[in-house]
Amino acid sequence: MAIDRRVQNNVCVVTFPLEAAASSPILNLVKILRPRTKSLYVISGGETDQMFQAKGMKNVASVTHRSYESPIKRAVSFALTNFQFLVRVIALRKRVGLFVFFIGGENLLIPMLGARLLGVKTLLMPAGDAGKVYMSSGDSLGKVLSVLTACSFFLADTLVLYSENTIVGIPLERYRHKIVIGHEGFIDFNRFSPTTSIAFRRQMVGFVGRLDKEKGILNLIHAIPMVLDKVPAEFVICGDGSLRRDVIDFLSSRELLPNVRIEGWINHEVLPRYFNEFRLLVLPSYTEGLPNVALEAMACGTPVLMTKVGALAEMATDGKEIFFLDSNDPQVIADSITSVLTDPSRLQQVSDAALNFVRTKFGYRSTSQAWDSLLPTLGIDGD
Repeated sequence: MAIDRRVQNNVCVVTFPLEAAASSPILNLVKILRPRTKSLYVISGGETDQMFQAKGMKNVASVTHRSYESPIKRAVSFALTNFQFLVRVIALRKRVGLFVFFIGGENLLIPMLGARLLGVKTLLMPAGDAGKVYMSSGDSLGKVLSVLTACSFFLADTLVLYSENTIVGIPLERYRHKIVIGHEGFIDFNRFSPTTSIAFRRQMVGFVGRLDKEKGILNLIHAIPMVLDKVPAEFVICGDGSLRRDVIDFLSSRELLPNVRIEGWINHEVLPRYFNEFRLLVLPSYTEGLPNVALEAMACGTPVLMTKVGALAEMATDGKEIFFLDSNDPQVIADSITSVLTDPSRLQQVSDAALNFVRTKFGYRSTSQAWDSLLPTLGIDGD
C-alpha cells in the first residue's frame, strides 16, 4: 500500500501510557520533530495527555492502560492496551507517513504489525534492553514479553539506538542494516544548570528513579550502612515503585531512616533543585539506555556514579565526566561512594567535566543536526 505523498511528511509518535516522571524525553522529542514535520500526532496515555493538553498541543490520541498484580489480568490488560493502540494507528493510516514508537514502543507489537500491514513506515527507539528488564525483575510474564519485544525489533523498518553497546547488549547484531546510532532529545539548560557549586553542597547522595529491581535500588540501600560506617552522609531516594515497601522496611529494620529521606515521585519541574543539593547521584541499574536523569544531573554539575551499562558507558570516560561502578554489588557501591565523597578535588573536576560534556553533546543544536540527517533517509523532508 503506497503512502500518499501529501501525508508522507506527517509523523506520529507512539508511546506506552506514561507517568509524569517520564515526560521530559517525549517533550524533547516533540520539540525536535514538530518544526521538521508537516503535521505531528501523538498516541499515548496516562499523565502524558494532561501534559500535552496543558501545553495546548492538538492531535493527541489517548489510550487507557490498567495494571494488575494477577498475571492473567495483566496479560489481558496488556493485550487490550495493544488493541487500543491498533485502533488509533488504523484511524491515522491515511494521515501519517511514519510511526515513531518511542518509550515502551517495543511492547506495542500489535499496533506495529498493523502499521506494517498498512504500508506505513515504522521507527522504533528502544530505551534499553526491555527483555532483560522483564527477566531481572522476576516478572511472571517476562519470557512472553521478551519474545514480543524481539518480534518488535524484527518488524520495525528502522531502529534508532543510543550506542553500539545497545547493539551488543540486547543483542541486535542481525539488524545492523537498519540501525541508526543517535539519541532522541536534548537538555533544557535554562532549567537544568548549576546554582550551587559542588564545593558548597552537603555530603548528600541521591537516587532518582523507579523503585524496582532493575534499577538496583535494593543494592543501593544495602550499601548505605556500609557507607555510614566510614563517612557521614545523607541519602535521598526520589521515586516510587513496586519495592517501596521493601525499601522502607529494610531501612527501618536497620534504623537508617534518620539518615535516609524518601521523597516519592518528584515533579520534573523541581528536579533541578534536588540535583543542586546532591553531591553525588547514584544509579546502580542492571540495564539502561541513555538515562535522562543522569544527563540532567550532569547539567547541574552533579557527578553521577552508575553501573557501566547503556550509552553513557560508551560516550563518557570513567573518572573524567562520570564515575562507573565495576558492578552493582552493595559492597562495590559502598566502596565507590566512600571513595568519591572523600576526594573533594576529584568531585570538583568531574563536576566541571560533566557539565561541559552534556553542554557539548546534548544541546538543542547537536540533537537537531542528528535528526536533520536521519529524517530525509525516512522520506521526511518537512515540506
